[in-house]
Amino acid sequence: MQNKLASLLLQEENYWKQHSKIFWLADGDTNNKFFHASASARKSKNMVKKLRDNSGNWVTSHEYLCTLVRNYFTSLFRAQQRDLHPIISCVHPRISDEDNSMLSQSFTKQEFKEAIFNMHPDKSLGLEGLNPTFYHRF
Repeated sequence: MQNKLASLLLQEENYWKQHSKIFWLADGDTNNKFFHASASARKSKNMVKKLRDNSGNWVTSHEYLCTLVRNYFTSLFRAQQRDLHPIISCVHPRISDEDNSMLSQSFTKQEFKEAIFNMHPDKSLGLEGLNPTFYHRF
């Protein structure tokens, strides 16, 4: 039972360590209150509480904030038909055909491995929900 309790405490510590983004704390410290306070403070600091709409009015309601943000990014990323020739004509090619061929090739297993092992093991989760520690171990 003591081993199981120690294991659960370690899992809880790792959870809060990941979510508080604190890398400088030494391993083995079970100060969970500190991790929880750090994660809560970070969430509060990063929360958007108000935004200004197109009319210059402040929007504070969660529902209207969501609508404002959704509309902004929908209009920002909507495809628009424009003549790009004036812009493209100003860009002079700097990559040779040989370099372009090399850059267009698929990456190798070795390149992938090097990229993964250059990542900090406790960084944010990827789209699949796994952090670099998973890839380092397996």
